[in-house]
Amino acid sequence: MFKKLYNQAKIAYQLTPRSPFLIKSGQVPADPTRPDMECVRTFHATLGETVYIPGSSLKGVIRSHCEKILRTVEKRVADQPSSQDRSVKQESSGHETYSGMCYAAKTFGSTTLASRVRFTDAYPIKESKVIVEKRQGVAIDRILGSATGRALFDLECVSAGVFQGEITLRNFTLWQLALIAFSLRDLDDGYMHIGLAKSRGFGHVACELTDLEITTSDRQTTANTVLKGLGALVTDLERTDYGLPSSNADRVDVTGLHLGIQRHFLGTQYRVPKAAQSELFERMVGGAWTQFLETPERRP
Repeated sequence: MFKKLYNQAKIAYQLTPRSPFLIKSGQVPADPTRPDMECVRTFHATLGETVYIPGSSLKGVIRSHCEKILRTVEKRVADQPSSQDRSVKQESSGHETYSGMCYAAKTFGSTTLASRVRFTDAYPIKESKVIVEKRQGVAIDRILGSATGRALFDLECVSAGVFQGEITLRNFTLWQLALIAFSLRDLDDGYMHIGLAKSRGFGHVACELTDLEITTSDRQTTANTVLKGLGALVTDLERTDYGLPSSNADRVDVTGLHLGIQRHFLGTQYRVPKAAQSELFERMVGGAWTQFLETPERRP
């Protein structure tokens, strides 16, 4: 399926700490004056050495939350993703491999199936001031309820700043786009935290979608009023082989949303203004997501 490009979406977002967060560096500081737990840092071409939010950290949080949602609506999610990878035969075709994967792997990938979703690292924007502060902590004896001897430690945390990153999707169905979007909304609402010490109040961030751009291979005149997902863009044979949603189920009416629509070399490009993002996702839930819930899974 990835040999062709049917659609793609780019979600630009900004994360702002509502509480301090720490995404811990894997390196042990050699300097004894440095904190025991340091923020992960990297060298940026324009920012120099800076703290940042790795794309892998955000992807892990989003994938875990999406898996919970899929299990809640009784869609198949592998408890051990490696087990389904081992069951894939080397001579299996692309559609056979895809059909054998759970819904989480179909979206976020596995060792035998490429991910439809890619997360960039989130770096501070130039206009924001990043504040990294130091805090001290102590381990508590669970029996005595007092401090454990020689258990004092210090850590770094980011308490201010605006971090910008992007999420891109390729060859996606509309239920997959809706799933990602509402996971980001849950992140903004505080149902998910990032980094270390989540149970102690760390990691609550505001998540703002600053730009949403969707491009499809649809060149029909209906492109001005209907946004199509993968199931409505592939051939009947591909739809059957990969077990994709029907053409009627994988589309959403965008009439009245005032999208910026222009011709693109791939087909049609939609730029979704902030004021229309929530309404678009709500329409996807009422259409493509509901159809996804009501459609039984086709097992290989």
